[in-house]
Amino acid sequence: MIRTIILALLLFNQLHAKADYAPMALHELIIKSDKIVYGEIVELSSEHFKFKVKGSLTGDKGVLKIRRFMDWTCASRWTKYETGQKLLLFLFSNNDKLHIMGAGDEGELPISDNSVYVHGLSLGYVNGDQNDILNSDFTFPIEQYNLYGADYFGNKFELNEFLESAAFIRQCFNLEKGEYFGMFDWEFSCDFQVIKAKAKKSLIITAILREAIERENE
Repeated sequence: MIRTIILALLLFNQLHAKADYAPMALHELIIKSDKIVYGEIVELSSEHFKFKVKGSLTGDKGVLKIRRFMDWTCASRWTKYETGQKLLLFLFSNNDKLHIMGAGDEGELPISDNSVYVHGLSLGYVNGDQNDILNSDFTFPIEQYNLYGADYFGNKFELNEFLESAAFIRQCFNLEKGEYFGMFDWEFSCDFQVIKAKAKKSLIITAILREAIERENE
C-alpha cells in the first residue's frame, strides 16, 4: 500500500508540477479512438514513424504512418523512439494524418512478453474518485516497470485479455456529448445484464462500468 501511494504521488506531482491538463482516461482511449492497433515500429523519421500492424480492433492492416508524440512543457514520452519497439496504439485521424491519443502520450502503450502496460494517469480516472488520486479504492495498483530502457509507471495486463475487454467496451459502451462543453453522457448499446456478466470476468470492464454508473447517478 505504501509503495502504491508513493508511486501515485510521483505521478500526481509529475502532472501538476508542470501545468494543468487532464489525462485521457482509459475508457476515453478505448471508446473515442479512430483506430486501435498493435504491432511494431519499423521505421523512423524526424516527425513520424512507420508501424507494422500485427493486429487491430478497428480492421487495420499493413503499415501505418503515424506522427510521433512530441515532448512539450507538460508531458514527455517515457523513452526515446526506436525501431523494434512493440506498442498498442490508440489513434485519431486529423487531416488524413494519424496522431496518438492524449496530450500526455496516454494512447501509446508499450508491449513486452505478451503483456501491455497502461499509463497510471489513465487508470486513475477509473479508480474510485477521479478527484482523489490517493483514493484507497484503487482497482489497479500503480507499479514501476523498466520498459525499453526507461521507467514506466502504470499497470500490467495480459495482452489478449486486454484486447478482448477493449473490444467489448467499444461494442457496448458509448460516450455522447453532454449538455455542457467537455461533458459526456454514457449510453449502453448491449443488454445491461450481459455487461454485468462480462464485468465479472474483467477488472477493466468492472472499473469502467463503475465509472459509467457513478457519472449517470451524479
